[in-house]
Amino acid sequence: MCAVVRNKPAKNFEGSADDVERVFGSVARARRLDELKALEYIQEATGLTVSARPVAFMAEDAASGHYAVFVGEPLSHALYGRVLPDGRKFLYDAQSGVRMDWAQAQQRYGRLRAWLLE
Repeated sequence: MCAVVRNKPAKNFEGSADDVERVFGSVARARRLDELKALEYIQEATGLTVSARPVAFMAEDAASGHYAVFVGEPLSHALYGRVLPDGRKFLYDAQSGVRMDWAQAQQRYGRLRAWLLE
């Protein structure tokens, strides 16, 4: 997810997931990062600031930009979320390579919680 965020603004290659892990450490399940520790990792690896509290990704007035969307029970996997300036929204699971909308993510993972990255 961090590699997607790092590569998106420049629209060119600025490092793979392996590069991110080499610099910032692994995010493997064995490391047991909880949601807050994962947010710290994302902030450090992307250079973006995480919102102070979860946000309503599906709200009509959701801010355009990058989002970290944690899924599952417990919230242990992060999807890349994007709200475009025209209001369109999508989620991307960088691990599986699957792009989806909120409803599809809920059906696939259950619980979701979004954090804005600025």
